[in-house]
Amino acid sequence: MYVNIFPKLKNYPGQIWRGALSVGMDNEDIFIELGLTDDEIEELYSHKVIVKREFKPVK
Repeated sequence: MYVNIFPKLKNYPGQIWRGALSVGMDNEDIFIELGLTDDEIEELYSHKVIVKREFKPVK
């Protein structure tokens, strides 16, 4: 897999400043901001309503 900038513009070169986020990386922050408790968030995980995946770099 290759990462590149699109579209390529002559006077405005793009840059890659970070990789993509992992699935579910911000779950807790978002649901706490929405007013859910830790127990409610844990229940969502246990019923597989939401998931979190750890980042595994491709070698």
